[in-house]
Amino acid sequence: MEAAEDREHRHAPPGGAPGGGDGGPQDERRPRRPRPDPQGPAGDAEPDDFHPERGRLVLPRGDRRSEDRPGTDPPPQEGRGFGDRRVPAEQGDPVRPSSSRRIALARLLEEGRGAELAPDPVAFPHRYSDPRDAEAAAFLAATFAFGAVLQIRNFLSRLFDALPPSPHAALTGAEPVRRRSVAGLSHRFISSDGVYRFLRCVRGAYLAHGSLERLYIAGRGEAPPDLRRDLARFLDGFRDRWGKSLSRERDFLFPRPERGSACKRHNLFLRWVVRGPDGVDLGLWSAVSPRDLIVPLDTHMARLGGWLGLTRRKTPDWRMAEEITASLRAACPEDPVKFDYPLTRLGILRICTRPRRGVCGHCPVASLCSLRSSAAG
Repeated sequence: MEAAEDREHRHAPPGGAPGGGDGGPQDERRPRRPRPDPQGPAGDAEPDDFHPERGRLVLPRGDRRSEDRPGTDPPPQEGRGFGDRRVPAEQGDPVRPSSSRRIALARLLEEGRGAELAPDPVAFPHRYSDPRDAEAAAFLAATFAFGAVLQIRNFLSRLFDALPPSPHAALTGAEPVRRRSVAGLSHRFISSDGVYRFLRCVRGAYLAHGSLERLYIAGRGEAPPDLRRDLARFLDGFRDRWGKSLSRERDFLFPRPERGSACKRHNLFLRWVVRGPDGVDLGLWSAVSPRDLIVPLDTHMARLGGWLGLTRRKTPDWRMAEEITASLRAACPEDPVKFDYPLTRLGILRICTRPRRGVCGHCPVASLCSLRSSAAG
């Protein structure tokens, strides 16, 4: 029987009442506007990045620019080419693999080798040589990696400026981060008080366990690895330290994968600290195997997953993330998520021009794309 708390957090299907259907990506959802009690009990949230339109995915608001209409594709901007990125060389139901997919994905990795990390937020933990600082910076950067790229970068710059010179030392020192240090520091719908509470939760986790990896291991206990369960327990370790107020901000910053959330930002954090080191991901943890990671499901990965035949699902939730991962695992069983960074860059760097302009530019996975094949037909 479903608990009342579970019903409260169930998502509403398009056009329906809350309480039924598959859970959507809660970590990509925006809290409702506050009621008379600004932070009353958490309710259903509306999507932040995904906007359903007649049962399909459409461009998020941040991608809808005046230039996004059919027409001649402009010359690529300097520094925005596909080569300007540094990329290293069982769950769900995978779409049937093919040799052409393996070849196209290998080409994707090869063409993406080499350049700077900007504008990806993973550049922030790369600033620190101490693994303790890199781990702390990775969790902070991944947690707030939502919104427009420039907006994320500006917020994170201000956040790390408030934690000098070492984020780990600032979070674990004898004196906690003071509220006035983050006064006025907000990110989209996360208030400065929410940022302060978040930092206190991270501090509590460090003081109790010594590192975030040890917190993750403690949640697993003696059970065999199960990433969805272990991630849920990991995030509970922060939620339990939050307190009673600002519940909507808490639920966004620490979502619940067991309720269907895709947990994009926290799967992104796991990718950073588990894979590598390879110039992009950091390779800080040994508690999780790269083969068990789940792809961080953002708008770009959800759309590309459908176009490239990596998933048949339409709802961008944990199950879609599992299905895309399973399809990538068929191409590389030991490290399926290594394709995440170069794939999402196709959208972030606007290399994929077909949905905006009606024409295809250079793209290493164009041979797999249903948009291109439908245009050719």
